[in-house]
Formats: sequence, structure tokens, C-alpha cells
Amino acid sequence: MLLLQLKYRYDREIDDCQRPAIRKILEHDDSPARRLVLCVARIIKLDKPGENEQYELELTDGWYGIITSVDQELMKRIHRGTVTIGTKLISYGAELVNCEQACSPLEVGLIQSHLQEAL
Repeated sequence: MLLLQLKYRYDREIDDCQRPAIRKILEHDDSPARRLVLCVARIIKLDKPGENEQYELELTDGWYGIITSVDQELMKRIHRGTVTIGTKLISYGAELVNCEQACSPLEVGLIQSHLQEAL
């Protein structure tokens, strides 16, 4: 089953030239400001002593993931439990931070680029 999924992914990305949204953005072939529907894959609680609780989200387009900064409104929704793992979010007007050069989504962990949310 896994091999069939990998073959399907290869066929779509290489043969049909249909790349996922996050890959296009990280490779600088598309704008992060366009409207995106992404799913919350992970909620990361940042430990910063002396400050209020802060979070980052890992959002996914179904194939690749990216770490995102969270604004105050989204932080309130995380505290209330409205935003949980599996929640779909619509992003519009976001910007890519710490990613001056195009890179593969698999190299993002090395570069630590972030998508700054504008909900």
C-alpha cells in the first residue's frame, strides 16, 4: 500500500507536474500570500520563561508540512480548544520568513523557515 502511495505521488509530481502548495511556495514558484487551506498537524508549545504561553503550528497540505507563527487571535482559539490537531485553516496574505533562497520542503528543518499567518 505504501509503495502505491509513493508511486501515485511520484506520478503526480514528476509525470503530471502537479506539485503540492507548500512545495511550490518553498521553491519560490508560488506566492505564500495566496489563499491556502492547510490542516493542523501539530501544535508546538514554546517554553519562554517570563512570557505568556506561545505556540507554533505545523501545518500540512497533505504531503508536506511547514512550521507557522501564531498571532494573538489564533492563540486565543488554541487556548479555547477551537483549533486542534486536524483542524483546517484558511490562510490568506501570509508571508514566508527566513527563506531567502528556494529549497525543497524536505530541507526546511535545516533552514527553519516559517510561514507567518495572516488569518
